[in-house]
Amino acid sequence: MDLTPTFSSDGSADGVAVKYVATGVQNGQTLSLAFDAMPTPLVRTTDVITDLQVSDASGALSMNAPVKKHDGSHDYQVWESSRAANGAITVSYRVPVASRDRKRGPQEDLQQAGKGISGAYISFLLLPMLPDAHYDAQVHWHMREGERAVTSYGVNDYRGTFTTGNFGDTLFLAGKVLEFSPEKSGPDHGMHVYTLGMPADDFADLGQWAAKAYAAERTAFKTKGDLPYRFMVRSFDGGGTYSGRGGHSSFLLYMRPGYDAGDKALRRVVAHEMVHSLTGMLRGDSADDSDDWYAEGIADYFSLVIPYSADLYTHQEYLDLVRKESDAYYSSPDRSIPNSAIADVMWRSPKGWLIPYTRGALYFADLNAKLEQHGLKIGAIDLVNELSDIVESGKTTSADTWVDILRRRAGAWAVTDWRAMMAGSVIFPAPNAFGACLRGARSDIVAGEQGSHVAGMAWKLDCGAAGDAR
Repeated sequence: MDLTPTFSSDGSADGVAVKYVATGVQNGQTLSLAFDAMPTPLVRTTDVITDLQVSDASGALSMNAPVKKHDGSHDYQVWESSRAANGAITVSYRVPVASRDRKRGPQEDLQQAGKGISGAYISFLLLPMLPDAHYDAQVHWHMREGERAVTSYGVNDYRGTFTTGNFGDTLFLAGKVLEFSPEKSGPDHGMHVYTLGMPADDFADLGQWAAKAYAAERTAFKTKGDLPYRFMVRSFDGGGTYSGRGGHSSFLLYMRPGYDAGDKALRRVVAHEMVHSLTGMLRGDSADDSDDWYAEGIADYFSLVIPYSADLYTHQEYLDLVRKESDAYYSSPDRSIPNSAIADVMWRSPKGWLIPYTRGALYFADLNAKLEQHGLKIGAIDLVNELSDIVESGKTTSADTWVDILRRRAGAWAVTDWRAMMAGSVIFPAPNAFGACLRGARSDIVAGEQGSHVAGMAWKLDCGAAGDAR
C-alpha cells in the first residue's frame, strides 16, 4: 500500500492518495470494496472517495455506484464490481480532508494540522469487504523532504498482519512532525511524543508530563518497556478543547491552538487514553457500546489514581478531578439506566455518553475499596491485569470473563455488586474509595439547570493542605 499526502496551492496537505495491490482476494467472484461511514457522532462531509480506479489481470474493473450496508457495529459505503475479479486487484483513489464544521467525536477523521494531515486509517481505507479477513500488509508513505509519517506501527515504512479492524484503527501524523523523546528512549523502544501544529515549548512541557505518566501506567499495568510507544498530538481549530483516541501502543490527542498544555483536565485525558492502549479490552462492546462500563470505566478510574500516586497531580488537582467525575455521575438524569439500554441514550443528549465513563469509574473505585475491606491482598488493578493477560493470550473475552475473575479472586459479593451496577443501581462508594487522602460522604448535590438536588457524594481532603504539591 502506497500512501501519499496531496497538497493545496498554499502547500498545506489537503488529502491522501491511496494505491495498493491485493492478491488472493475474491478471485473469480464479484469484488466488494467497503468504506466505513465513520462512528457516531462523526459523519463524512468532504472526506469521501474520489478518483476511484480498479483493475485486475483482465484490465479495468468497473465498479457500480456505492450502496449503504450495515455489518456488525459499522455502516459502510460498498462498491461492487460489474464482473468477477481475475487475479491481483489494483485499487487507487483519493480522500480529501474532512470539513471542520461538524460534531466532534473520536479522533479518527482525516484532518489538516500544522499543514500536514492526521487521523486514523479508518478515515481513508477502502478495502475488500471480507468477513474475518487478515491482511499481510506492507505500507509505504511517500513524504516530501523534511517530512515523515508517524503511525501506531512505525515511521514511514512498516509491514505486519492486520485485521480490517486494527488496520483501520492505525493512528497517524504525516507532515513536518516535531518529536520529543525522554533520554532513555531509543528509536525502537520507550515513549516518543510527536506533534503537528503545537508550539515547541508547549509541546515539550506536555511531553515531559506524558512521559512520567506513561512510566507510572506501564509499571502499574505491567507492560513491557522494550517496545516503542507513540503519543501523537494534533492541533488545529476544530472546535471544543481536547479529546483523544487510543490505538496499538499509541494514542492521538486533539488540542485546540492556544489551549493550556498544563491544564489538569487535559493531562487527565492523556492519562485516560494511555490506559486504553496499555490494557486489554472486553470484546463484547463491538456492536452496542454495552461494555464501555469496563473500557471507559477503567480509563477514567486509573487516569485519576495512577498519576496521583506518582505525584503527577497536586492534592487540590486530584480533589477537583474526583469531584468533577463524581458530580457528573450523580447529576446525570440517566444515572439509573440499566447497562443494556446504554446504547440507546449515549448520543441522545450532550452528556448521555458520559454515563459508562463515570459509572464505571465509581464502580472500580468502590471495588478497590471493598477488596481491602474484605481483607484481600489484591486491588482492582490486579483484576484488570488478569483480564489483560487473558486478552494477550489470544482468548476471546466478554463480560462473563470479568464475572469469572470476580468470583475466583474476590467472591460472590463482588459478582452481586457488579450485577447491581449493570442493572443501574446508583453507586455510593466507600469513604476511602479514592485513597487515604480523600474522604467521601453521602450528600445531596445540585443537579441540572433547575438547581434540583439529588443524592450524591461529597469529597474533601483528609491529609495535607489543598495547595500542597505532591
